Amino acid sequence: MHHRLLFGTDYPLSVFHLPAWGRIGMGALRDIMHTTNRFDRQFKVCQSLGVRFHSFEQVVRT
Repeated sequence: MHHRLLFGTDYPLSVFHLPAWGRIGMGALRDIMHTTNRFDRQFKVCQSLGVRFHSFEQVVRT
């Protein structure tokens, strides 16, 4: 079931990097903090925490 969940966003709310503090390296955290695009920042936070993404097509096929 987990592989069929879709990612959603709380746009236009701000994306915070706080969930990644202490869980990823400082270089990756700095990169997230300097990312200005909200969608890119959310993607980087999730990716750094181990959340994996697939395309919609891949979700539908499984």
